[in-house]
Amino acid sequence: MYWIIGVDNKVYGPVSLDFLKKWIDEGRVNEKTLVRIEGEPHWRQLFTFPELASLLPPPPLLLPPFTQPKETNGLAIASLICGILSIIFCFCCCWGIPFNILSIVFGTIALSQIKRQPSQTGRGMAIAGIVLGILSLLLGIIMTLFYFSLGGHKEIMRDFKQWRI
Repeated sequence: MYWIIGVDNKVYGPVSLDFLKKWIDEGRVNEKTLVRIEGEPHWRQLFTFPELASLLPPPPLLLPPFTQPKETNGLAIASLICGILSIIFCFCCCWGIPFNILSIVFGTIALSQIKRQPSQTGRGMAIAGIVLGILSLLLGIIMTLFYFSLGGHKEIMRDFKQWRI
């Protein structure tokens, strides 16, 4: 015969093994419930009694949730690289063309692909590439306007007239 301490801290018993199994099946008793065998002075958790532990349902199989690793969109990476190159070349030659145009095109395509396929990452890189491409285009336009406003084009026109046939 067994005695148990319920969740309400009351002592229940004596109960037979069959009655205890019924409580286990109903979920009223679990592996951590304190149990004492009649004639024993100490209380122990139910799972420490081999004859009672065998009555317990098997523990649920705990598997980590399956998550597929996310893949970075290649066009997002290309957009960021082209955006960086467009800023670099904006100050030394050709106003960053064609890199600024490519960074905007690649970034836009990458954003639409990432939106359609949530398993891909790289949204931040695509946005950064687009921003850098637009920034280098604006810088190129500003530098061109500044060049013409200072009269730099007159020297080019003078050189061009000398080479005319």
